[in-house]
Amino acid sequence: MFSVLLVDDEAASIRYLRNLVTSFSPSFEIAAECENGQDALAVLNERPVDVLITDVKMPIMDGIALAQEARGLYPDLHIIIVSGYAEFEYAKSALEVAAEDYLLKPLSIDQSRKVLQAVEKKLVRRRRTARKAALNSLIASGRLGENEAAVLGDLNFFAGLVRFGNLSPLSLGQHEPFQSGGPLEGDPELLWVLQGRDQAEFIILAEQGPLSVDDILAATGTEPSQAAYTMVIQKSYCQPKHLRKCVEEMVRYLDEKLLMGKTRVYFVPPYDRKGYRNFSKSELLKLDFAIASGDDSQVKDTLLNWAVQWDEQEMPQRWAELAVTSIVQRSLELLQHDTVNHMEVFGEINRLYASAESAEDLMNGVWDIVFEPYVEAKSKRRSSQDVYEQIVRFIEENYPENLTIDNVCSVFGISQTYLSRLFRTHGETTFNEYLTKCRIGNAKRLIEQNPDIKLSDVAFLVGYESSSYFGKVFRSSEGMTPSQYATEQKEKKAK
Repeated sequence: MFSVLLVDDEAASIRYLRNLVTSFSPSFEIAAECENGQDALAVLNERPVDVLITDVKMPIMDGIALAQEARGLYPDLHIIIVSGYAEFEYAKSALEVAAEDYLLKPLSIDQSRKVLQAVEKKLVRRRRTARKAALNSLIASGRLGENEAAVLGDLNFFAGLVRFGNLSPLSLGQHEPFQSGGPLEGDPELLWVLQGRDQAEFIILAEQGPLSVDDILAATGTEPSQAAYTMVIQKSYCQPKHLRKCVEEMVRYLDEKLLMGKTRVYFVPPYDRKGYRNFSKSELLKLDFAIASGDDSQVKDTLLNWAVQWDEQEMPQRWAELAVTSIVQRSLELLQHDTVNHMEVFGEINRLYASAESAEDLMNGVWDIVFEPYVEAKSKRRSSQDVYEQIVRFIEENYPENLTIDNVCSVFGISQTYLSRLFRTHGETTFNEYLTKCRIGNAKRLIEQNPDIKLSDVAFLVGYESSSYFGKVFRSSEGMTPSQYATEQKEKKAK
């Protein structure tokens, strides 16, 4: 509730103001009523209020002097001046010095409602911003200071944690939780959306009742089908002083439970913690035998069999990271290739976790990064440069078709990880960037040949079903729209 101080020397005016306030602003409560500015100033010296509504003409101390004194005491106080037409010019000086709005006597219901509701909206926004800042500070520091305690009052919160996609690899270091903070725009009413450890993670706090999955997705602006996510949702409320510990516990639980590429929701407490055995040395011996056999298919089968088991047993990402690290270290020791930079290999392995949709997907990437180069060298297969050039020719010949990374990989019998590495190594670009460059280059050629061609036809001929999307891509690439480019070509031909 927001507290209101009413000041007027006429009892009838006070009653009327009281009725207006209670009728049009349900979040306002009357803190005190005074007959003159001096009495009102005494109230303000004892305690703050959120809104001061004062008449101009009063004995002892008038409303203008009161407004100026009140503004000095409380710079953020909302002040509304009430005046008759006769003293309106005088009252305007109050607006310039201290007041934010005014009401003219005789008081109009419509005008009063508009002014009161406008002030109420300002107060709600200011309180919300202050609470958001206090929550960020509290979660980041773990300390409930005097300011945070005053702003949050006796509020209790139901907490939810959501992470979209996978975790950052442990080998890249642990992030200090929740240091980014900062209000996110567009929080739903009575929900607070705070940044988690990075841009893929959010903390949702609710003032009223436990959160649902739909609440969290709506608060983060995410459709259920957009991405895999992991949620941890508190079933009981948490007091502000315990909020940091509560969120830290949820983060630890999320890290223990997250499955690559899978959507899971956990309601806590209780925290159901399952123990997992470490990836054993006896399992690694299978890899030793497979590599020693010289049978590449046996090596790959060993890796993929492990991955299938992990997916079936729902082994979490953190467990898989430790297992993969052991596998890669052992593989590099056994393969003993002097030209391989181990740090670069592990760097590429770390990048796999961002997009891996399963343990099998992850292990296919491990094969491509660790073993594929050796298989190529040993069997004297075509060089990676040859593969890259064949793919480039394929794109240039088929760019009008619905080309995707998936179907190109299928055509050439390679993985997405290997394809991405080919473009990064030999083209210093990505597959999508090269495909876009090819399409836009051919679109320019078509326009140059015939500036009067329909742009929707150009879009279709170079592989875009949507002409509006084609226009956005063209402008992003060339700094102008297709129609502007066509006009430019017409002018060149006219010269």
